[in-house]
Amino acid sequence: MKSIPPQWADGVTRITGTARTTLAPWTVSVGFPSDIAAEHVRSRLFWGLTISALVLLTALTLAWFLAARMARPIRQLTADARLLAAGDLAHRTRVAASGEVGVLASTFNAMAAAQEARHQELDSIRKAATIEAAERKRLQEVERQSKEVLAAVIDTSPVGIVCTDLERRTTLWSRSAERIYGYTAHETLGERIKVVPPDRIEESASLFRQALQGETVRHVDVKRLRKDGAIIDVELSASMLHDPDGSVRGIAWAHHDVTQRKEAERQLAQSQKMEAIGQLTGGIAHDLNNLLLVIIGNLDLLNEKVAAEPDNESLINASLAAAISGAELANGLLGFSRKQALQPEQIDTNKLVLDQIGFLKRALGPTIAVVTELAEDTFPVHADPTQLKCALMNLIVNARDAMPSSGTLTVKTYNGALNGTADGTGISLAAGDYTVIEVSDTGVGISPENMQRIFEPFFTTKDVGKGTGLGLSMVFGFFQQSKGKVVVTSEVGQGTTFRAYLPRAEAQAAPLRQPAVKRPDTRGRERILVVDDEDMVRTIVVKHLASLGYDTIQAGSALEALDIVAQGEPFDLLFSDMVMPGNMSGLDLAAALREKRPDLKVLLTSGYPDLKERHDSFMDFALLKKPYRRTDLQNALRRLLDNAAQIAA
Repeated sequence: MKSIPPQWADGVTRITGTARTTLAPWTVSVGFPSDIAAEHVRSRLFWGLTISALVLLTALTLAWFLAARMARPIRQLTADARLLAAGDLAHRTRVAASGEVGVLASTFNAMAAAQEARHQELDSIRKAATIEAAERKRLQEVERQSKEVLAAVIDTSPVGIVCTDLERRTTLWSRSAERIYGYTAHETLGERIKVVPPDRIEESASLFRQALQGETVRHVDVKRLRKDGAIIDVELSASMLHDPDGSVRGIAWAHHDVTQRKEAERQLAQSQKMEAIGQLTGGIAHDLNNLLLVIIGNLDLLNEKVAAEPDNESLINASLAAAISGAELANGLLGFSRKQALQPEQIDTNKLVLDQIGFLKRALGPTIAVVTELAEDTFPVHADPTQLKCALMNLIVNARDAMPSSGTLTVKTYNGALNGTADGTGISLAAGDYTVIEVSDTGVGISPENMQRIFEPFFTTKDVGKGTGLGLSMVFGFFQQSKGKVVVTSEVGQGTTFRAYLPRAEAQAAPLRQPAVKRPDTRGRERILVVDDEDMVRTIVVKHLASLGYDTIQAGSALEALDIVAQGEPFDLLFSDMVMPGNMSGLDLAAALREKRPDLKVLLTSGYPDLKERHDSFMDFALLKKPYRRTDLQNALRRLLDNAAQIAA
């Protein structure tokens, strides 16, 4: 409902205002005629609206003018802002204005320059970060490859790499270490090293302290223990391991298994020693044979002259027996030095072993049990049967002496194939098939210190008068000379085993030994050129030949013999020593004379009877071994002069 102004008593409508007085409870009303007030308001409103319209029109006009003036640079700045927002940080506004627009344009360009500089800075940082990341990735790849190569080298190296921490616990156990010791990494990591023998613990601790203090630990020879209980020779080196801050965190150890090398060095030293002894004994045997030849020759001559006097004959025969024993001793030296003359032929090994055991059974006595284990398919061998029997006899007798109370002697034969490389048993022979003769006893065994010397001549552990010390040396020399080998293993208190290897004979090898030809004791009638540098030997030979009816010419050297031949002295046979001083040996002399006289009969002699085997140019010269009896010389001469078979002595 619309509010109507109140009417007063006079009937005039007024705009009334009332108020309560504070002096008395009165209400005072004041009224203004509404028509007069409305007219006044309308008049004032009209002028106010008119003035407002004029002001608004003026403002709009001014705004339009200002907008028209600022529209172009604003549009340009808007476009520039869009380019900047799109990424064109090098763009700058070209608005040239004063006032606020000019300030805005300058501010825009400053902001764009700052953004470009910041972007360039960020771009440089990003590029640097990218390069750094790429380099870091490259270095990581190089490190990975290096670690991979190092791991491969460690795993494939024959040297075992082992790392331990400061508590001596294993932190690295390479595959080579697994191969050397038999322990896997799983069995060793985190634990103290297991390969130190109980008697070497303090030595190992000392080496650890030495390495930890920075002292040199290089190529130290130590003994180490395999998982299977075997003791091996190891060459040890060590180096400290450091953390990035330089502190020591452990020790790296290099374990080089040198067991085979040590064994090879030992065998080489032993071989060189034996070879030196062999050269010495061979020379002694040669000179001794010459002396024995003189003694035996003179005794043979005396024996003829005093044949009718029994007392003198017994003395001479005793001297002959002693001289012949001396010759056998010299032959023992030759056997050791591998210079004895062999007469090899194809042998049934099993038959020879059975024959020899049957021959020696009585000598072994009732307290020795004999066991034979002979393989049925044992290869035949090509060797001197007499020397093989002698070697087998020495081994069996040696086994018997090692069992003074009682025991078991076992003889085996079997086939073996070798690949030509040394193995743990010390066998180093040409590749091929071999027959093995094994002689074992349950006796006292051989101590380690004696094991290195058992094949040396004159070395024996037997009481004085119970052995010459040549038995095993002869065995050693025979098998070496026969292109085989004898190997011994022994344990004190448990017994000893000798394994003798002989190469398999070629199929249907023909025997080389010629049957002995018995000839009547006929006297000679030919002329013989005798050449020997030993005056005593030459003298006794000439006496022998004279007693047998031969005429002789003597020469003390090969050159002297050539002078005799040059003078035209006739002779039917050359009898010469093989080894003589000067540049021409008896073999050279014989070859030179054969060039002039192809039908010349030649008989050579030597205390080194293996020279025939050593010289390819020996041709068909016969050889007579020193010392020989007069009957041996007579038979050899007649075989040659009567065009009989050559001697293989």
